[in-house]
Formats: sequence, structure tokens, C-alpha cells
Amino acid sequence: MNKEMVKNITVVLLAAITIFCVVKYFSVLREKYDIQLVAEQLRQQVSSLETQKENLTQELAKAKEAEARISAKITGLKDYLEASRRRMGKLFNDLQSSQKAIDNLDSRISLLKSENDALRTEKQVLVQDNETLKTKLNSIAELKKAMNELRGQINNVSKEIKKTIREEKLIEGNRGFLIKEGKPTYPAKVRIEVTPVSQGR
Repeated sequence: MNKEMVKNITVVLLAAITIFCVVKYFSVLREKYDIQLVAEQLRQQVSSLETQKENLTQELAKAKEAEARISAKITGLKDYLEASRRRMGKLFNDLQSSQKAIDNLDSRISLLKSENDALRTEKQVLVQDNETLKTKLNSIAELKKAMNELRGQINNVSKEIKKTIREEKLIEGNRGFLIKEGKPTYPAKVRIEVTPVSQGR
């Protein structure tokens, strides 16, 4: 009976060991399968990450190119802005010069207008005098009157000249010298010539 029992116990133990080995084997197979699934998922994630990395690298390269273009454009705009500032400064100086020139021209125009008005007034006076003179010259009586007035003016001028000469003679005197520094001290005679105005004028 002991042999039977040992045999049965042995069979049971072997069966238990076999079951345990089978279960363990399936468990290991399942873990291996799970590990392969996880590894496959990890490979897919790595592939996806590498794809994303490549995409990000391309996008980064594009972003750098865009940044370089923008930097170049900004540099160009800065140069353009500086040139525009210089042009604005030159235009402002030109505007000030033009304004000064305009102010000078306005002053000259105002002066010329005043002179023009004065000349017009003088012209009107001269035209009136001319008309009056024509009227006088066309009339014999007026012509005689004008000649008498002219003679009177000539006489008045002669008297004034003689009076002036006498006054200068009295002021200057000869101081007792008949000849001083090789020149006579007696004043020279003044000769006045009167030319009558012709009727053609």
C-alpha cells in the first residue's frame, strides 16, 4: 500500500509540476507576447517621434530661412528708413530755403508794387503836366506867359548866384594876399549863359 501511495503521490507531484510548468510556460509566452506588443508599440512611437522630429527639423529650417528673410527685410527697411530720413531732412531744408526765397520775393513784389504805384502816380502827374504844357505851347499868349515866367526864373537864379558869390567873397576874402601859392586870390568872374527853350518842345 505504501508503494501505491508513493506512486500516486509521485504521479500527482509530476502532474502538478507539469501543470505548473505548462502554466508557467503559457505565462512566459503571454509575457513575451505582451513584451512584443509593447516593443511594437514603442517602435511605432519611436517611428512616429522620428517622423515628428524630421517634420520639426524641416519646420525649424523653414523658420530659420523665414527669420533670415525677415532679418534681411528689416535691414533693408532700416536702410530705407534712414535714407527716407535723410531725404526728409534735405526736403525740409529745401522747404525752408524756398520759404525764405518766397518771403524775399513777396517783399520785393510789395516793394515793386509800391514803386509801380508811385510811378503810375508820377506818370499821371507828368501826363497832366504834359497836357498843360501842350496847351500852353499851342497858345501864343500862354507861350509868351511861359517865356516871361522863364525869364523871371532866370533873373531870380542870376540874382541868387550873384548874391552867393558876394557872400562867398565876403567870407573868403583875400587875407591881404594878391597871389597865394602861385594863384590869384581874386575870384574869377562868373559867366551865365541862358539858352531859350525852342517851341518844338
